Amino acid sequence: MATSIKGIGKIVCLWVIVYSRNFSEEFNARKFASLAGVAPFEISSGSSINGGFHVNCYSHKQLKGIFHIAAMAAIRFNPQMKEYFDRKKKEGKKGFVAMNNVKNKLIHQMYAVVRTKTPFNPEYVYKRAA
Repeated sequence: MATSIKGIGKIVCLWVIVYSRNFSEEFNARKFASLAGVAPFEISSGSSINGGFHVNCYSHKQLKGIFHIAAMAAIRFNPQMKEYFDRKKKEGKKGFVAMNNVKNKLIHQMYAVVRTKTPFNPEYVYKRAA
């Protein structure tokens, strides 16, 4: 079902299944995003040093690279992801920061699809939002 998301193929899905231990309870989307190196962490020390938000350099590099390829495919073939990427760029984010946001969104979408056991529906509207 995770392959129903445009940009997520069989190889990406296989890597996620292996490294999340088949979507086990100990991993959620945030923890997996941290493992893949796409979750930003605040760099600060006290009240005077504020380094902003950065991704961890000790992430799984190959997993991060696979999600980079998936994010590029999603931006190219998924109109909603293209619009999300363009919106982040218009907000003033640099290219790789916006790309990192797309990677994070893909991971969260994968976990949502697996949790609900339904294929991805791009026209889905959350009932409370409407």
